Amino acid sequence: MKRFCWCLILNGCLLGLAVPHIAGGAEAKPTIKDIMTAAHKKPKELLKKVATGAATDAEKAELVKLYQTLAALPAPRGEAASWEEKTKTLLAAARSAAEGKPEAGEELTRVANCAACHQSHK
Repeated sequence: MKRFCWCLILNGCLLGLAVPHIAGGAEAKPTIKDIMTAAHKKPKELLKKVATGAATDAEKAELVKLYQTLAALPAPRGEAASWEEKTKTLLAAARSAAEGKPEAGEELTRVANCAACHQSHK
């Protein structure tokens, strides 16, 4: 009987630890992969839409918010200063493009150089 009770208690504790991870929890923060997928991949392709001027105001705001979150995350690999510089530059370009500044779309496309960032930080 004692063994059965201990098994129930242990299972309850393990389940209690696992539930926030399974459910995603309210405090679950997006990962770099989540941000990159939302900003750059289909079906949204927010970067492409904002850079070409085809994005709605909501899409522009979403891209800026994603890049703000990205800039707040620590570098996964490589130098922190390089990560900070690249993410801050990307965020500034996204803000400029969202505001509709001339040639900001071209600048956004230029600074969103996947290979440069992946080489240093992925």
